[in-house]
Amino acid sequence: MNAVMNEHDHIHTENRFSVIPTPLRLNADSELTGKGITIAFLDSGFFPHPDLTQPSNRILAFHDVTREVTKLSASASPQSYDWHGTMTSVSAAGNGFLSAGLYRGIASNASVVLIKISEQGKITEENIARGFEWVIKNRRRFNIRIISVSLGGDSDVPYQTNRVDLIAEEAILQGLVVVVAAGNSGCSEKHRPVPPANAPSVITVGGYDDKNLLNNKHLDLYCSSYGPTADGIVKPEIIAPAIWVAAPILPNTAAYKKAESLSRIVAAPDYLLSSLSQNLWAETELPRDLYRKNTEEI
Repeated sequence: MNAVMNEHDHIHTENRFSVIPTPLRLNADSELTGKGITIAFLDSGFFPHPDLTQPSNRILAFHDVTREVTKLSASASPQSYDWHGTMTSVSAAGNGFLSAGLYRGIASNASVVLIKISEQGKITEENIARGFEWVIKNRRRFNIRIISVSLGGDSDVPYQTNRVDLIAEEAILQGLVVVVAAGNSGCSEKHRPVPPANAPSVITVGGYDDKNLLNNKHLDLYCSSYGPTADGIVKPEIIAPAIWVAAPILPNTAAYKKAESLSRIVAAPDYLLSSLSQNLWAETELPRDLYRKNTEEI
């Protein structure tokens, strides 16, 4: 874990550019934090983020259905497809370790089980089904109560003809709560949710945009997939914030270097802004002329 901490040896504090912390945005009950339960996340890949491993490790298990990765390692080089699962798990169950508790998830005391579905970033319905099967088999061993799924299969079909939908329904019959992202096709012609988001008994979640304004009553819909499905079921059941959500960045990646450089510029006093901007312009990927113009005006 030292490798991760070396990459995350700074503190993320709230400033005027920050997104609103999720518990505050949703007026969440501070006593309901997922303590004593386990959430299983099915996603493309994962990285052991300090908000899940510090001060104590809440990752009870990691399983890769493709056998590409045998275990999570903070010293391994993260792959691009590891970001999505890291984002979903930390956004939901992170304790805000790197931000002194500021950017914690609503389930900040829950334990997690992480199931990698993708094979070199490619997701198949077969592997999604295998992920569900593993969770069902191990649900009592790890006290898994919830399955969170932020990926989908091929196309909307009658659920009784689709293996992923049927295994999702089986998970619910076994006492698990299955929560599935609706998908991001709401602004296209093919806007219907795909397995397992089209399964009748799962809780399908769409998204909205509150413009990062607290208590904003004028919400815009996100481009979430929506029904009716091939079976005539209206989806999603609920909507939640789909943008302006604080999420982690994988260490040792271009995105991390860019975010770190922008953070340094934002926090710099005026007398250092000119030299710092000139030194970091390549990492931030902003036009160099923008720095020249702004620093000349100081």
